[in-house]
Amino acid sequence: MKKHRLILLIGLCLLLFVSCSKDELFPDFIYEMTVSKEAINVVPEGTDETVEVKSNYAWTAESNATWCKLSLESGPEGTSSFHIKVEKNHNIEERVAEVTVTAGTVVRKIRVVQLNPDGFEFVDLPTEVVVDGLESILELQVKTNMRLEATSEDGWIVSLKDNIVPGNPPKTALFRIMFKDNTTDTPRSTVVKINGEGLPESYAKTFTVTQEVAPIADKNDQRIIGTWLVTKVLNGMTSELALLGATMKFEEEGIYSETLASGQKSAGVWEVRGDRLAIYYSDSRRYIYLEDTSDGINGTMTTTDIHSTILYKSHLSAYNGDGFGVSIVDLTNTKLTYMMIMNGDLSNVSESGLCISQKENPTITDKKYVSKSGGAVIVGEIPDLYSGDVYHVRGYRIEGSQTIYTADTRIEMPVQDIDGNDYKIVKIGQQYWLAENLRVTKYNDGTPIEYCDKNHTIEWTAAGDSKRGAYSWIFGEDPNWIWDGDNFNNGVVNRQARFYGGIYNWHAVVDKRRLAPEGWHIPSKEEFVVLLGSIGASTEDFASGDMNYMNGLLAHDHYQNITGWTGWAVSGRATDGSWKSWNSLSARETSWWSSDISEGGYPWLIYHRRGDSGDSGISWTYQNEGWTVRCIRDTAK
Repeated sequence: MKKHRLILLIGLCLLLFVSCSKDELFPDFIYEMTVSKEAINVVPEGTDETVEVKSNYAWTAESNATWCKLSLESGPEGTSSFHIKVEKNHNIEERVAEVTVTAGTVVRKIRVVQLNPDGFEFVDLPTEVVVDGLESILELQVKTNMRLEATSEDGWIVSLKDNIVPGNPPKTALFRIMFKDNTTDTPRSTVVKINGEGLPESYAKTFTVTQEVAPIADKNDQRIIGTWLVTKVLNGMTSELALLGATMKFEEEGIYSETLASGQKSAGVWEVRGDRLAIYYSDSRRYIYLEDTSDGINGTMTTTDIHSTILYKSHLSAYNGDGFGVSIVDLTNTKLTYMMIMNGDLSNVSESGLCISQKENPTITDKKYVSKSGGAVIVGEIPDLYSGDVYHVRGYRIEGSQTIYTADTRIEMPVQDIDGNDYKIVKIGQQYWLAENLRVTKYNDGTPIEYCDKNHTIEWTAAGDSKRGAYSWIFGEDPNWIWDGDNFNNGVVNRQARFYGGIYNWHAVVDKRRLAPEGWHIPSKEEFVVLLGSIGASTEDFASGDMNYMNGLLAHDHYQNITGWTGWAVSGRATDGSWKSWNSLSARETSWWSSDISEGGYPWLIYHRRGDSGDSGISWTYQNEGWTVRCIRDTAK
């Protein structure tokens, strides 16, 4: 009987032993595990990698990506192995996965990085395009790591010079296609094929373009200055035009010559077709377009190189005056280019030019610009004007003791970025500020800023780590996304993401290619101090984070936007690309970058955090975060 009891006791002990884990049986048990690889770099075509596991305990494995598959998800103690099978990467982006191997309390991570293939992705490729018959250019935004080429069977499609830089990581750039003049008698269509250099035919993207017939020239069209001399040539006369420091001579049969003030000569051919005068040089071309509008006759003059890169562009307004008048040829944020016409006998004119003032009907006792060259057509420039200010100009000429003026022309200087966005401005104290957040997508040299939406957090982090500029719209959404949940920002007319402004990292803010519009700049820390001082903030306020004075700048919740600065709460972006909380009263936050950086390498900004525990003032943060931008106007030069 005792023997049977002993056998039963031993059986129960064995059952308990088998049902208990090692850490329960041996509390001081030490788990040990190694994996043969902790990082795997994979080519775009994919791979099958073997990972050896040595462990004194059973292990499990898990992948966080569907394209990175495991042959086994568990294994026994001892030495064993499993395979990591990486599928072919069809995306333009490099991608990263993580395989986690666990044995008891020991965790090993295997980082799997798969390169992206050579390729390209268009942001918004059309399926069909219709253009007029005159030469035109289509711009497409593309993300690529290689050169691209556009072709068509008909040969009237031309790939223009671009700023695409081959190599990884892929970059966003503009790809431009030119459609030549359609001088046939009927509309024409063709299929445009775009592909990377050296890629198989199957990679090509296509769309259809239909082009109308270029209109025939009107030889009697004398509606606008800059073409009235040319139309005389068309009718059998020879004339010269003094324009932008050059004497331009148009002769019959399309012969053209040009002499600069330095004596340098150029030759080419010219033609008028439809509403366009075209001058073709050996390495560039110039176009003058006419356009009927409700306000009269207007147009543009554009000079480009052989790749249609714009070298000079001006706007022609209607000739204003009866025998003596002024036309505004070009207008930028800070510069005015004018053309003055004087007909009749000029032998008695001792001086001529333009006078300018911020009051109506300026005279030569105000600021004047004297023409350095005589002649019936005078072109001049007035630089260093204030963006957003209103000026009045009049042409003048002096004959003996008499000064004759043209009619007064009122000019409002633009506040416009390189994308063509117009901005409101506000004066606070002695400073002029944009009354809106900056929403530009390109630097001032035309280079696109790297765009990283909410699906590209890795790219956002990589751009910051590489000190590259990057931007997105609020919450990483599409620029046309509607923020329906915004019920606390005041005075919002358009709730599209783009109208709240871009979210930029600090590297974009201080890029030498410049983010701010012409005539404006990113504020310094000291300029922010002056701004806050103008609305009653003391030095102590900056340290304590007293929010009461921010009532002058903010335009959300109970803040009244007294100054018109219109500071909306739109949150910001963390260094890892994630978005800071915003949808509760205590979490509403917004900040605006400065151009200054602390001794420790942290840029300064003006900020506001809403709520009982919130604060505001001037502080520093990390360069790779994303915040909005306000610009301040340049002072006098």
